[in-house]
Amino acid sequence: LIDWTSEKEDNSIIIGNTTDLSGKFRYANFGGSNPGAADLDVQEMTRGLETVATTKEGGFEVNKTVVKQLDKVENEDGTLTYTITLNDGLLFSDGTPVTAKNYLYYTMVFSTLVASEAEGKDRQAGLTIVGFEEFNAYDGTNEGDGVSKTFTGLRLLADNQFSVTVKPEYANYYYAISYAGFSPFVKELWCGDFDIADDGEGCYFTKDGEKIVMNSEGIKDHFNAAKSAASNVVSAGPYNLVNYNASTGQATLEINPSYAGNFEGQKPSIQTVVIVKAEDDTMMDAFKTGEINFLSQLSDGDQINAALDLAET
Repeated sequence: LIDWTSEKEDNSIIIGNTTDLSGKFRYANFGGSNPGAADLDVQEMTRGLETVATTKEGGFEVNKTVVKQLDKVENEDGTLTYTITLNDGLLFSDGTPVTAKNYLYYTMVFSTLVASEAEGKDRQAGLTIVGFEEFNAYDGTNEGDGVSKTFTGLRLLADNQFSVTVKPEYANYYYAISYAGFSPFVKELWCGDFDIADDGEGCYFTKDGEKIVMNSEGIKDHFNAAKSAASNVVSAGPYNLVNYNASTGQATLEINPSYAGNFEGQKPSIQTVVIVKAEDDTMMDAFKTGEINFLSQLSDGDQINAALDLAET
């Protein structure tokens, strides 16, 4: 969408997707392994400001729109530490600043037993990071040998700086730079009233100034909300979700004016994007008449050829 332009007077585009919109936009594969393609499209349009970007050629590149400096240290014990310093002025769509904490919430939360319980499957977001097993094993009662409420491989160093230390068995991976890839989320989405802190030994959860374990009683509502687009939708990406009509299965997005740009510094130019369901029996007529401007997720060869013929004429 960043590369596209619209010929409409209102600078809009209507995308017809062959899959249904379910409203699982903030984390499309929550509780499952195969997210709906249309839901995933909305999710990706409202995410951004990642520290490491995937290029169009499929490689990885430090996102200099976000990252002021990325330092890499190969430690004597075989581990690998990336220290990420963020640029100033990064904002979420509601105008709140994006800080180092925002890049750590997801990995912290989805390395806990609470996440596994809430989503109904094993959660290992921090599997490649030093200290994961000990942190993942903590249930609030069993701190001791091989168990810790502190995630030692994740460090919160300053408001604009954090680090991640990768285990030796992963450090020699050809695309190891991908381990420095983090995306920001607002605290309320995954942590609710909880927060994270670091006293110099690694990150841990905190509430009312106390070092605690995150528990399902205090967080389950926020996990359930992650399956919905009904409230607290704050974007870090190029677009804001401004409306979702569950009865018609239609999502409307508009440019996020706070978006700093992608890894190339580019910002979107199409003001409004509408995503609708493209029905098999009507999609070609809708494409021909302009009710739909772009057809997505076509897999049938006859449909693809028919769409190409219409696009040429």
